[in-house]
Amino acid sequence: MTFAQQAIDDLGATLNTALVVAGDRLGLYEALTGAGPLSPRELAERTDTGERYVREWLNAQAAGGYVTCDEGRYTLPDEHAATIAELSGTFREVAAILRGEDGRHDLFGARSHAVRSFLPALDGLEATLEAGVRVADVGCGDGTATMAMADAFPYSDFRGFDPDPAAINHARTRAAYRARFDVATAHDFSGRDYALITTFDCLHDESDPVGAAGHIREALAPDGRWLIVEPFAGDSLQENQTPVGRLYYSLSTLVCMRAPTAHALGAQAGESRLRDVVVAAGFTYFSRVAVTPFNVVLEARP
Repeated sequence: MTFAQQAIDDLGATLNTALVVAGDRLGLYEALTGAGPLSPRELAERTDTGERYVREWLNAQAAGGYVTCDEGRYTLPDEHAATIAELSGTFREVAAILRGEDGRHDLFGARSHAVRSFLPALDGLEATLEAGVRVADVGCGDGTATMAMADAFPYSDFRGFDPDPAAINHARTRAAYRARFDVATAHDFSGRDYALITTFDCLHDESDPVGAAGHIREALAPDGRWLIVEPFAGDSLQENQTPVGRLYYSLSTLVCMRAPTAHALGAQAGESRLRDVVVAAGFTYFSRVAVTPFNVVLEARP
């Protein structure tokens, strides 16, 4: 019975992925954020949606612990709103994967507002970017994270590289003057003497991570810095038997292990294996600079 309950929880969580995507697209979470308790009718009026469907959606959200309910009025706690805002894009990508579509394009970029919280972790980096330097975002997907950085630091020159032509074409349609995008892998992207190179949630996808790290080292300026953001993980299966570990092992199975990345590290690589990759590529400095429930932020220097 305990396992049956777990399986039922899994089914409910799977279906809730679609409900989160619907709530995000229809503006239901946005309307609930900071609004205090609302009735289904009030939420439906604020979002121009059908009250009967909104009531059912709210009940599902309450049953899943996303909102609270008291005497027929529903509240989205502030901390829940912040978490949903951070993960809403990831829910969209997971929904795409469940539909059989390609979810590799921008799983991290879907949470690109988190980028700005990572950059200050590198001492003095923001001042460098404000002054204006050359930056490469390798494995940029559809460029969402690249453009978030370009918006924050307009004096720096940002270039995004990704091997997927469809993702790059999408990035180019959205970029305008903010950044430039080219089809390239981590092994052959162009340019030298970058002050900063970023890889957001993609080093573990590389079939030859040491080779990719080696090219990144060659492309950096002598005093350049590599910002490595990877999924949060311990160094063993036992350490990763957590809800976050389960999520990332599942994504690794469905996304990271697709050819030609069958020999990739996988989304639960762990800091020790990442360090081994970076050191093997010739970097002399490697350090953890920040950690969140979802990511570890690392810095490497030549």
